[in-house]
Amino acid sequence: MRENSCAAVRAQLSAYLDGELDLDASK
Repeated sequence: MRENSCAAVRAQLSAYLDGELDLDASK
């Protein structure tokens, strides 16, 4: 169960970081 939780968190962080990086790249 912990693994699933970590995977979900990682996926969310990945998407969040991707968006942040995209915004930074845009600037």
